[in-house]
Amino acid sequence: MFVGADVQDLVFVSNATTGVNSVLRSLTFSPEDEILTTSHGTNSLGTDKTRFQLEFDWTGTDDPTAYMCVPEAIAFMGSLLPGGWTELMQQNHQLVLQARQLLCEALEVQLPCPEEMIGSMAVVPKYPRHRGTSSELLQSGN
Repeated sequence: MFVGADVQDLVFVSNATTGVNSVLRSLTFSPEDEILTTSHGTNSLGTDKTRFQLEFDWTGTDDPTAYMCVPEAIAFMGSLLPGGWTELMQQNHQLVLQARQLLCEALEVQLPCPEEMIGSMAVVPKYPRHRGTSSELLQSGN
C-alpha cells in the first residue's frame, strides 16, 4: 500500500496537469453536465470579458503565491547563519570555489580565471585547450 492505495490502482504522471487531464479524459460527459473549477474570476462582476473568460482565464496555473512568498524567503535565508546574508554569500562563494577546483582537477583542465573574478557561480571548461577546436573535437568524437 502506498498513500492508502493498492499498487495496481496507482499511476505516476509527470505533473498535476497530466494527472488531471488523464482523469478528465477517462470520464464520459453528457451535454447537461457542468464542469466546476476553481477560478478567481468566478465571483467577478466584471463586464469587460465573457462569462466564460471570467470563469476560466485564471485557473491557478499562473499562481502568484511564489511571488508573494519572496519577502519571507529572503528573511528565512538571512536567518540560516548567525552572520545573515553576508555570511551566507561568503559561504556560498567558498563552496563555488571548492566545486570549481574539484571539477577542474577531475577534468584535468586549468582554472579559467582567478578567484577574484568568481561570484556565486563559476564556469569550467569541458576540455583542455590543447585538444583542438570544437569542430575537431566533434569529428574525433571526444
